[in-house]
Amino acid sequence: MGNVGSAMKIGVQNYTLRDQFAEDLPGTLKAISDMGLRYCEIGLDNGAPPQEYRKMLDDNGLTATSAHVGIDTLETDVNKVVEYMAIYGTKQVIVPWLPESRYAAGWEKVGKDLEAIARNLKPHGLKLAYHNHSFEFATANGKNGLETLYDTTDPELVLAELDTYWVQHGGGDPIAWIKKVGARSPMIHYKDMGTGDARPFVEVGYGVLDWDGIIAATKETPAAYALIELDISPRHPLESVRMSFEFLKAKGLAVE
Repeated sequence: MGNVGSAMKIGVQNYTLRDQFAEDLPGTLKAISDMGLRYCEIGLDNGAPPQEYRKMLDDNGLTATSAHVGIDTLETDVNKVVEYMAIYGTKQVIVPWLPESRYAAGWEKVGKDLEAIARNLKPHGLKLAYHNHSFEFATANGKNGLETLYDTTDPELVLAELDTYWVQHGGGDPIAWIKKVGARSPMIHYKDMGTGDARPFVEVGYGVLDWDGIIAATKETPAAYALIELDISPRHPLESVRMSFEFLKAKGLAVE
């Protein structure tokens, strides 16, 4: 596996800036670019027709690392996904979330569903990953859902996009989880947690997570991108992204 993560690049999950994009899509992309960011994780629909959105990314020197796509769309309209991914220029598709109805029958069933989707994407050169929250950490038969998912699926088909905040929120150890599934994680959501019972979202480097340990563990994996995300920002989202970006740059992560 090797120390390939030393060139890990910093990106941003655009969901962090959803309100700003709704108000001013081109202006917010420019603000990300002006900050020095070069990579972003997008959605399937991004507030503009795909060709137009791709041009906005290009005009601002931004590259889409990956796209979050709902599981229902992946099962019912794979042609749209294939078409849009080709326009956006990314081959990495992420299932961002699941409603409880999808995992009520157990995580082995989820794994089979994800493998089926991955097989449909594979002929088109697309790869599938799953992004966790904390509901996966409920245990059954001595294992939590995320363990079951990754232990019972083909690591070549079902990749991982670990989210450090949600692992911690679920009672897991982000460092241990990066070591456990890092070999199948092309990118990781770098997200920090504040103090107190509310466990608020805070800028990367400003909370309770062990970033030196997390970064060191990630460097031992093939993960190419550290993606900043705040579900809710404690200050203006662009400022929260900037603070997180500056922290990770100071830790030696790459920009380009």
